[in-house]
Amino acid sequence: MIKFLRKRIKKENWRELSKDKIITKVLEYREEYEAVIVYKNDDYYGYIDLNQNPPIIMLPEYEPGFKPLELTFDDEIFEKAYDLFEQCTHLNMIPLNLELSADDIMIFACNICSVVNCKDLTSLAACVHNDRVKSFFAEKLQKNIKLVVLSELNEFTYKFYKVLKEIGVSTRTEGYLWTLIGINDNNTGVVSENKICYATPELVRHIGHFIYQKECVSEVEALRKKGINAYTLVIPYREDLNEFSLLEDIMFKPEGALSLIAKKKHKTKLDKYVLSKCLGDNVKNIIEAKEEYIYPDILGDEEATIYLVGPCIVSGEAGLESFSLARILKGLIEDKSLAYKIKRVGINRNNPAVVSIVEELDITDKDIVFLFREHWEAYLEKYDSCIDLAPVYHQRTTEQLFFTNIPIHTLRAGNEAIANYMLPYIIENASKSRTGQYLQLGVPFLTIREKKRLMNYIETVKIPCEINKHDTVGAIVMNGNPFTYGHMYLIEEAAKIVTYLYVMVVEEDLSEFKYVDRIRMIREGVRHIPNVSVVPSGSFVLSRHTFRAYFEKEEMQELPV
Repeated sequence: MIKFLRKRIKKENWRELSKDKIITKVLEYREEYEAVIVYKNDDYYGYIDLNQNPPIIMLPEYEPGFKPLELTFDDEIFEKAYDLFEQCTHLNMIPLNLELSADDIMIFACNICSVVNCKDLTSLAACVHNDRVKSFFAEKLQKNIKLVVLSELNEFTYKFYKVLKEIGVSTRTEGYLWTLIGINDNNTGVVSENKICYATPELVRHIGHFIYQKECVSEVEALRKKGINAYTLVIPYREDLNEFSLLEDIMFKPEGALSLIAKKKHKTKLDKYVLSKCLGDNVKNIIEAKEEYIYPDILGDEEATIYLVGPCIVSGEAGLESFSLARILKGLIEDKSLAYKIKRVGINRNNPAVVSIVEELDITDKDIVFLFREHWEAYLEKYDSCIDLAPVYHQRTTEQLFFTNIPIHTLRAGNEAIANYMLPYIIENASKSRTGQYLQLGVPFLTIREKKRLMNYIETVKIPCEINKHDTVGAIVMNGNPFTYGHMYLIEEAAKIVTYLYVMVVEEDLSEFKYVDRIRMIREGVRHIPNVSVVPSGSFVLSRHTFRAYFEKEEMQELPV
């Protein structure tokens, strides 16, 4: 998501300085400034981000591929920003209209998709739709809301503003960036405070959570209509639990066991005691084992799959891998001689794109899908596909902790109890006769920007000669790691039976030989074949996004089951 940042800047006109001298020189600015804007021959040349340690130097001679770029402000600002970030992948900020900047303040566009604190904004910015916002206002907000206040402009607030206008909700914009983009909704009329809704991060979180909960249930119901064995596992909120032990009260503090595990802080007797309750015996060895922090997406290589779809409880990040839900469940089904592998599909806790993520899965009649969400009373009673986990939490004892700060952040005891609760559903499914027929073939979800990139890719690889309706076009997707005589024979034979042949080389650098070396070898090797074009696979023909299993097959051989 694109956000705008104000930074205190120092302008410098430099000629030639070594990297070490630049860092030495700019360090004296750190107390007063956040960035240094570098000019060369009076033209913008790059910047140095002083907020980082060490400072990030974005100058052409020090950052391969860096281009001095700036943005102009209009209603296509976000698309332009994404295009520039794609041109220079190492870039983390782009100056906004140098002519508008003050002597000591400049606005930068920043792509914050990877910033943890902005996950809610990021996931929602791509999923703001008229009907979803209507639903949110109708079902979750007071019906007499008269005004929505949109604070400083960013990609989310801009999209949100457009939708609010479409559905007739009055808005007030704050911050001068809105005026630069041509929007100035003052709405100075008197509106009582209880009729004003502020588009704060908290509102974003509520909208995202509302959409996520609703679409989790609707997606599971859609899967069941296809004949797929799918369930929604409903985890209670902390407020739904009546009693807490003293140890649990300690866990709810900021420096609870989650922080202790993540930061490996276990120095005091209380820390060690809390960790022993979370993880069991032999705490020291568990904490220090680096492999315990590896969370493989797939456990096992069996034909049938158990999909675990959801946030932290699925990814296992609230505890150690040995005690994750996926690992414990795998052990239970192996004890019962059930032939299932487990695949984790991690989703942000409030991600409203859950439908698109589930639709990407290939699912057969042998598979089971468990989608985790938190308690929502309105939907819990309506569907048989909802499995309420509240009884599991109510039956917990104080001997071992179930979770850290919130119930969905499960620890060993919680994962063991939930896995045992899920087991009967798996046993029941395994007892039925199945053929392995596909009930859903996954369709990769493409955003508007990805669709645009796909069309651009198609334009770049168009056949450079005339093709009529009687001609045939073939394609080979090839890694060529490295290019061999076997590859050569395959291409030569394929070229004999088609009019024109594409050889699409896997572009992702996840092989022993680099992509630039692989495509060069292949192009040199097929130069003598006139009807062959060697092109990159791009992000869609074959990549981790479209065919993840291809890249996992070698990794899986190395992972413990």
